[in-house]
Amino acid sequence: MPPIIGLDNSLPHDTPMLRCILAEELGHHFTTVGYYTPCEFYNYSDRLPISEIEYKAMRWAADTWCQKTIS
Repeated sequence: MPPIIGLDNSLPHDTPMLRCILAEELGHHFTTVGYYTPCEFYNYSDRLPISEIEYKAMRWAADTWCQKTIS
């Protein structure tokens, strides 16, 4: 089954927000493929890998997607 990114139905009405969220979700796909994100965190050490994954995705979005839309 191919990768799927689910987005809220209200996003097509807010183009800047749609681009931002889509870029970050694509960042997850390209930087942390196959990593399962748990829904609950019990202590600080459980949160650290998730924070790193979120940072990688946001950094990819900013470096890759935003530079293309600005230029």
